[in-house]
Amino acid sequence: MAKVINYRYTTVEIVGYRKSEFGWLIQFPNGKSAGLMELGVPVEAWKTIYQYAKIVGSRETKDYILFSKANESLKCKVKYRALSKVEYLRLPTFVEFAC
Repeated sequence: MAKVINYRYTTVEIVGYRKSEFGWLIQFPNGKSAGLMELGVPVEAWKTIYQYAKIVGSRETKDYILFSKANESLKCKVKYRALSKVEYLRLPTFVEFAC
């Protein structure tokens, strides 16, 4: 018998990305960090994020590019397995950009 994974869905804000390996920094709408999303992101979405960084501006740290605070943040819908002990999304996977 196959194991069925019960995915949950939520909308998060993308606040930056990692420079070295691919990964988007995500947070919940209330401003609390949701972790790092590395899975299921198509190349077209990568390009959208890089263009967004140029439009709204960004600041750079040693490891990350962080977006400047804009009136409208870039939101996306993700699926995840559960919350981790520190309340990050476990294995967040990109589904689509949200309005």
